[in-house]
Amino acid sequence: ELVKHDQYWEKDEQGRQLPFLDGITYPIIVEGSTGVAAFRAGRVDVTGRQSTHHLTPEQKFILERAMGDKAKFIDTMYLGWDIFFNNLNEPMTDVRVRKAISLWFDRYEAVCIIDECDGYPTAVWAPGSPYGNADFITWPGYNKDTKEADRAEAKKLLTEAGFPDGFKMKIMAGENWVRYAEWAQDDLKGLIDPNNEGNISIDVVDNATYGDKRCAGDFETLNPLSSGVVPRHSPELLSGGYLSTNKCSYIQHDDKKVDDMFAAIAASTDMKERYQIAQDLEKYLTLETALAWNIYLEFRQVAFRDYVKGFIPPTWTPSTNADYATTWLDPKLR
Repeated sequence: ELVKHDQYWEKDEQGRQLPFLDGITYPIIVEGSTGVAAFRAGRVDVTGRQSTHHLTPEQKFILERAMGDKAKFIDTMYLGWDIFFNNLNEPMTDVRVRKAISLWFDRYEAVCIIDECDGYPTAVWAPGSPYGNADFITWPGYNKDTKEADRAEAKKLLTEAGFPDGFKMKIMAGENWVRYAEWAQDDLKGLIDPNNEGNISIDVVDNATYGDKRCAGDFETLNPLSSGVVPRHSPELLSGGYLSTNKCSYIQHDDKKVDDMFAAIAASTDMKERYQIAQDLEKYLTLETALAWNIYLEFRQVAFRDYVKGFIPPTWTPSTNADYATTWLDPKLR
């Protein structure tokens, strides 16, 4: 339960003291479907804004049909999903292996299988960010029109690296995110397990073990639990996930050029220079070294009762970046 601070600093454009609400109560509802039912019944004003509690397309359709204009919806970018690896262990030390895997991934298929097509492939930076390359969707591994050629090149690279029949890979999965690991296991079979020898396995661990093993570097490949490496708008927010000095990073590597490029962005006060370095860094991580296996960005829907007014949808991650200072409830509609 949150209560309004009587000395809050902000006022709106009309000079009225904020926040308007006296407080906010967040009921703890474990099951996402139960939360949707509570919203439909009028017991809560807003649906959930966390990983397993956002609306599915089907739930949104049901609410639209059942509630009409009594419910309104916002779409926001939520999280980007990546596959991570320990570049300090073979065979990931070979750039050809890393490039082959990145080329092989079908990022468009991932969006539809895991998230009902409710997302978009992404590189290092958030879509639309001036730090990113606007043409990344045409790059090898991202261009859906060249997928057949990309996969042929992936097999060629893996053969050149000495793995024509693939190799053993264990994907460590956080207990809440197994479906991502299952998609990666299935998607990579044609490259890493072409002879159906069971090369790719999944190790499901609890969240505490996941964090301990990650910080100890005790993993080969892993799917995200909650990651500082997901696409963002800010280099300062993103850097910690990629720095070689971060022992708890989801990507373990020793490439000091990555550190230097992030440091150069942080040191620059010229925005055009910052953008250029960031775009070069995105190419370096994605194309030159394949240290980043970014897959896609989720879009998420949140439903509000029609009497909830003044909420400003954040451009990024509504579960943590929502500001309710200007939100109010219209008594005429309640």
